[in-house]
Amino acid sequence: MEIKSRFSFKAYLKEGTSAPVVSERYTGNPWVYFGADNLFLENMRTLADNCVPLQRCVEMAAMFIAGKGIKFKDQEGNEVEAAQAKFQEWMKDTTEEEFLYATALDIALANAKSWVLRRGFGGALVRVDHLDVVRLRSGKLTDGKITDYYWSSDWNKIGPRGGSVEDRYKPITLPAFTTERKEAKSVMYSKTYKQNRDYYGEPWYLAAVQDCEVWAKVPNFNKVQIDTGFRASVHLHTFINADTKDLEQYDKDIENAYT
Repeated sequence: MEIKSRFSFKAYLKEGTSAPVVSERYTGNPWVYFGADNLFLENMRTLADNCVPLQRCVEMAAMFIAGKGIKFKDQEGNEVEAAQAKFQEWMKDTTEEEFLYATALDIALANAKSWVLRRGFGGALVRVDHLDVVRLRSGKLTDGKITDYYWSSDWNKIGPRGGSVEDRYKPITLPAFTTERKEAKSVMYSKTYKQNRDYYGEPWYLAAVQDCEVWAKVPNFNKVQIDTGFRASVHLHTFINADTKDLEQYDKDIENAYT
């Protein structure tokens, strides 16, 4: 006899994703949203600040990436002193160590980094500055390329529609670096490749974000328990007709169920 089911399954384990929503939106803003609230990397910075394993991994990765400094060598492995001297000329307001660690910390947290390259009269490169990648937003693609970036000291103040805000928070337009154009100031943004991603790099720990969120909640939960002296308890009243052996098993079954 054949039995036909009245039910059908349309999807199996259709879960959400920790990947950020990257959207051009329909607000007329020239920048591309990074996260549904345009604050994805800000949220990742906060998460690392409150999750011990993630914060330690980010800091350790940054130190390994930064290393002990930059050395320029030719094909034979000989150090090129002139290149090292030129790089030091570009470090105007910071040291090589500070520049490398800031860049490495961006890579460790965001899998991306951003620099500002400045040119003097005649178009020669005269300065390289680190730019906080968390506060950088990409412009929209034009003929398959990004031509502009936008930087704000606090995207929280911008709001979802990019309306009227204080001048110090208004996004600043910065052209993307190219070898063809010679703007006085431009942004070089670098990210790791990932399929179906045009604008932003995504953290290497993306699949562990939910675990990090849980970890960050555990200490707060424990603190509340200690501060309030709260302890959960259950009173269960049941009726059963059984001998002593059955009662012992019954008690174990209840204990297992509640623990």
